[in-house]
Amino acid sequence: MSLVYRSVFQDPDGGIAAAVQDAFGEWLGSKGLVVPADGLSHRGSPLESAEGAIAWASQSTLTNRNDGAVHRLRLIEESLDARWVTTLVWNTSGPDQVSGGWVWADLEHEPVGGRRVQRPGSPRLVRALLAAGEASDGGVPLTSDVWEVTSGHVDELVRHITSADRQVPVIVFAYDAQGAYDQKRLAERLSRDLAGVAAVFRLVDGAATERLAQRLPDDYAVYGGALRTYLPGAAKPDDTASRHRILGRASLVALGHRAFPAVKDQILGLSTRRPAPISTASALRAGAIPGVMPQASAAMPEVSERLGETGKSARLDVAIESPMLGRQWLRERARRIRAALGSPDDSSQLLDDPASFDDALDRLILSAQQVDDHRLTAGLAGLAADLQQARAERELLDQLLDAAQKELDQTSHEVRMLRAELEDLQLEATESVEAADQAERRSRWLARCLHDAGHPGVGTDDTLPTAPPSLAEVLVLAREKLHYLHIGSTDTNAAELDLHGNAQLYAIKAWSALIALNAYACARAEGRFASSFYAWCQQTPAGEPAISANAVALVESETVESNPVLHGARVFAVPKQVDPSGRIFMPAHIKVVKRGAPCPRLHFHDDSGGTGKVYVGYLGEHLPTARFS
Repeated sequence: MSLVYRSVFQDPDGGIAAAVQDAFGEWLGSKGLVVPADGLSHRGSPLESAEGAIAWASQSTLTNRNDGAVHRLRLIEESLDARWVTTLVWNTSGPDQVSGGWVWADLEHEPVGGRRVQRPGSPRLVRALLAAGEASDGGVPLTSDVWEVTSGHVDELVRHITSADRQVPVIVFAYDAQGAYDQKRLAERLSRDLAGVAAVFRLVDGAATERLAQRLPDDYAVYGGALRTYLPGAAKPDDTASRHRILGRASLVALGHRAFPAVKDQILGLSTRRPAPISTASALRAGAIPGVMPQASAAMPEVSERLGETGKSARLDVAIESPMLGRQWLRERARRIRAALGSPDDSSQLLDDPASFDDALDRLILSAQQVDDHRLTAGLAGLAADLQQARAERELLDQLLDAAQKELDQTSHEVRMLRAELEDLQLEATESVEAADQAERRSRWLARCLHDAGHPGVGTDDTLPTAPPSLAEVLVLAREKLHYLHIGSTDTNAAELDLHGNAQLYAIKAWSALIALNAYACARAEGRFASSFYAWCQQTPAGEPAISANAVALVESETVESNPVLHGARVFAVPKQVDPSGRIFMPAHIKVVKRGAPCPRLHFHDDSGGTGKVYVGYLGEHLPTARFS
């Protein structure tokens, strides 16, 4: 199962906990599911459905030592293409407890038939619960509505952004004076589907946007209709402003209808990494064992006394701590039972093969039936209940082991992915340092040459602005400033990269590449250079911008050239004066970032020797190859 949604929020006054049962019943009813007349069992009860839907639901409670309780409701829905599991865990306080309550909701998806995992957004059940009380996270109110922020409420928004206790992202839309996109609708859709996992705010005018910039530390502001996601820990002493990503207005416009699912999936992915408020063991206990542990039968007082009435829930607590302790406890229990029945003690081998445990227990029952002892015969029913309880407890241990193994496998996978990403970033950083060092040495050499020649300066226009923070804005700026380039319709592809954590790095490197291409095309058009862009980067004329020649490839592999699908993915639009068909194959490309994923690429067609321009057909994630998909 893949976890696709996780919400954990505070319920300080218990109002949400009081509404859970009714909300769960109404939610089932909205799905056309009917609970059996005798209610839900802790092991799961099939639900009736007029539409023939297949579903089970379970309900259980685990009592805490301080008379509080942890409760769990779960719905499992089966269809031809997937299984959906919704789990709701919440706590209620005992009379002597003063701490506030919490609610934990998980949604899991298991597709079948090779289908992809889906992230549908917040379940209706969660939205109903948020509406039933005052849900919050670290002081941040959680609802399914957008918070409209005026200048008078900016200080409150700043407290939410800088809260040291919050665990959910805070999404802020800056005022869009141009009305370039339907910001209100996008914010409303996000607040609905991210209910319980994020808080969405809109600055209603320019005054509110400016006041937020004044109240936040440097580089933490958001302007010009952009969307900024403030992650937990914002503005702490060790925080970095670039960690809180900005999706600019140009990116949002370029993404169009893709903006909503892209941002939603990104935040939902973050929600699944959040730790649960209690351990998996406690949640499984609430789901696998009834809240009130059965006591030994009163019809068997002597045997009960000999076995020991120390409280089964306390012994279960010890068993839960680790599988080894659990086996030791069950082994000791079996030894006591054998002693009571006068049977040989072979409990040391009893659990060597867990699969044989049920058979061993059955043999104990049979041996008890053969003992001509009225007290034991009368207490057989109580003994059988105890044995059934032991089986349930062993089943719980198996569940815990399975859950622990799944968590370990998932964690190992994430560690491997992070290690690979770290290695890629380290290589990129090393190469960047080397390139910067070479550039600095070249700059010093050029300065000495200029000084020795008594020349005031050479080279291209040095008034070009620095790189914008997003690739969508890079393309807008390139069309405005770089007149020897023709930028094709690749804004949506570029904006997709703006959703990535390294978007600003991509923007900086892509802007440098476009400036170098523009300078090269200018030199070719003016007859100052006669070779390729690769040669330009190898032997750059003094004072001219360039990038590393290692990042430039003028051809594709033979596989790409010969494969119609791979070849076709690199055919882009150009003016008909370049090609009568209006489209041309662009194998030449720049490796914006060389390794990892999404490994951005910039594909271009060099016609600087003809029309005097370089045509950029594509800027986006790595196009498919035989090895890269």
